Amino acid sequence: TTNNGAITITGYTGSGGNVIIPSTTNGYPVTTIGTGAFSNNTSVTSVTIPNTVTNGGDYAFCSCSKLTSATINSRITGRREFQFCNNLANVVISTNVTVIAEECFEFGNSLTNIVIPNSVTNIGGNAFYACANLKNIVICTNVTSIGFGAFEVCGMTNVMIPASVNSIGISAFDACRNLTAINVDPNNPFYKSVNGVLFNQNLTKLL
Repeated sequence: TTNNGAITITGYTGSGGNVIIPSTTNGYPVTTIGTGAFSNNTSVTSVTIPNTVTNGGDYAFCSCSKLTSATINSRITGRREFQFCNNLANVVISTNVTVIAEECFEFGNSLTNIVIPNSVTNIGGNAFYACANLKNIVICTNVTSIGFGAFEVCGMTNVMIPASVNSIGISAFDACRNLTAINVDPNNPFYKSVNGVLFNQNLTKLL
C-alpha cells in the first residue's frame, strides 16, 4: 500500500525461498513492513530488509517455520518480529539498526551466535528470551540498556558488559544454566564484576 509517498508491505504471496524486500517500488521508498506481513509463512527461507525501512514491523516474520537466515538493515526491529522462528540460525544485524525491540527473537531455538553492532543502543526486554542454544553473544560498545529478561534462558557460558551500559533489567540473564561469568568492562561507571560476579559499581549491591 502507498501512504504519503511511502510504501508499506502488508502481505506476501510469492513462491518463497530467498526474499529481498526492495528499497523502492513504484517510485516510492519502502519504509514500513506491516504488522504480521509475513507471519506464519511456510515457504520463505531467507529475508533481507533494506535500510529504507524505519521499523521492522511487529510480528512481521513471526512463526515463519522455514526461515533460516535474516539480514536486518531497518533502523528499529519490530516487536516480536522474528518470534517463534525456530529454524532461524543466521542473523546479520547491520550498522543501521539502533534498537532491538522487545521479544524480537524470542524462542529462536536455532540461534547460536549473535553480534550486536556499535549502532545499537537498546536491547529490548525479552529480546532473545529462550534462545536456548544461543552460546556466543557479542555486545558492542554503544549499548546503554539491556532490557528485562533480554537473554533469559539462553545458552552462553560468559558475557561481557561494555563500558556504555548504564541499565540492566531484572532477569536479564536469568536461568542461563551454562553461564559461568558476567564480566564488566573496567571503564563502566555503573557496574563492576568480581570473579565473574555482577555488582553495582561500589560493590554494595549483588546483582
